[in-house]
Amino acid sequence: MAGARTTQSHAVVAHEAMVAADGLMQDIEDAYVLEGLHYAFRTLVVLFRVSEATMVLDLKETLFPNEPRRVDEYDDLIMAVVSNDRTRFDQPLQLLQRMHNQGVTPTPLTMHRLVLFQLNLLNNATPSTRKQLMADVKYNHMRRRLPEWNVDVPTPEFHPLQFYKAKAPDSASVGDIVSFVVDWHNMTGVVPFGKTLKLLVEHCRRHQQDKTDVHELHRLLQWAYSLPLDPATQVYLEHVTASAASVVPAVADDATKEL
Repeated sequence: MAGARTTQSHAVVAHEAMVAADGLMQDIEDAYVLEGLHYAFRTLVVLFRVSEATMVLDLKETLFPNEPRRVDEYDDLIMAVVSNDRTRFDQPLQLLQRMHNQGVTPTPLTMHRLVLFQLNLLNNATPSTRKQLMADVKYNHMRRRLPEWNVDVPTPEFHPLQFYKAKAPDSASVGDIVSFVVDWHNMTGVVPFGKTLKLLVEHCRRHQQDKTDVHELHRLLQWAYSLPLDPATQVYLEHVTASAASVVPAVADDATKEL
């Protein structure tokens, strides 16, 4: 009787050991798979293969839904996206929203890359002061290309469906960028780098003839004083505040003249 119980207890122990070993092997296999997917993702990002890197990230999050998300992977993917001059304005913001939905807090590096991307779009924008019909654009283009062929190019006729040429690439205003940084700080507590604030401040200072940029500069400076910044950035902001104070009377005088 005692021997049977001993044999049964040994069988239970052996079974539990086998289950534990299977679980350990499964954990080891999962770790290898995770490591392989991570290296595959990093390789594709280095090669700027954004679509393939996104697919690998989707596969990883599908196979391991309980695995904590890595903010460095999203930072790398955003870096690859914003490095392309054909990237649309909304693409990196969609990645940021995806991070937020999955509970991943953006880092100061995330915000710096997004702000730099938006400022590049803003600086490269070439707004037009008037609408231009696409039919007129095509007509002028054909007039320039076909004179040597003696081809009569018909003048574009009016049509109720008129297609207008876009005024400028899709880009945010400097006020939108400042609000973007402030809003994400309020939501997640992320404090931007000093160099990120300097980019915004210098853009506003270069366009001080625009009253909107002057207003955004003062709004940015007022908000930045509430942040725990490094001493070098604090000294820089104090210098900018002192020099920007002289701009306000000039702007007020211009507004009075217009009235």
